[in-house]
Amino acid sequence: DPIFSFAVKGAKADIFLKENSSCFGKDSVYEILTREGGKFMLLGLNYGHALTHYAEERNTSFCRYFKEFKGFVIDELGQKREKRINYYVRDLEKAYVCSLDKINEIVRQTRYYKSIKFAGDFLESYDAKEYVKAIGNALKQNKFAIYEKLLL
Repeated sequence: DPIFSFAVKGAKADIFLKENSSCFGKDSVYEILTREGGKFMLLGLNYGHALTHYAEERNTSFCRYFKEFKGFVIDELGQKREKRINYYVRDLEKAYVCSLDKINEIVRQTRYYKSIKFAGDFLESYDAKEYVKAIGNALKQNKFAIYEKLLL
C-alpha cells in the first residue's frame, strides 16, 4: 500500500503481505485484521480511526468514491516498485466528514472496548471485527450515523 505504512509482527505476519487494489478493501491490512480477529489500538489523541474507513468501504458510503493513486512501495529487501491503488476518498462536493464524537459513541459501546491511562494519555483497544460490525450496523440504520455536515 503506497499510501499507508504498517509494521506487522507475529505468527501471522506473512498474511499481511498480500497484494491488494484498495487501501481499505479486500486483502488490505484492515480487512485481514478484521477477518483474523485482530485488535485495533489507538494511542494518544483519538484521531486515528482508520478502521472506520474500512467499514465505510465495506458498506458503500454515500459520501465517498474510489480514486486511483500511484506511488512507490519499498519492501523489506529495499526493492522499490511502482504500485497503483484505489483509495475510498471523501466526495468534497457532498461536504460530509466523519465525526469522531459519533464514531466514539458507537464503538465505545462494543463489548471488548478497553481504555487505560498510559504515558499521560490514553490507550484504547478494540476488537476489529466488533468495531467494523458496529459501524456497519449504524450505517445500515442511518447513512448519516457517523457523519457531520461541513459548514462551508
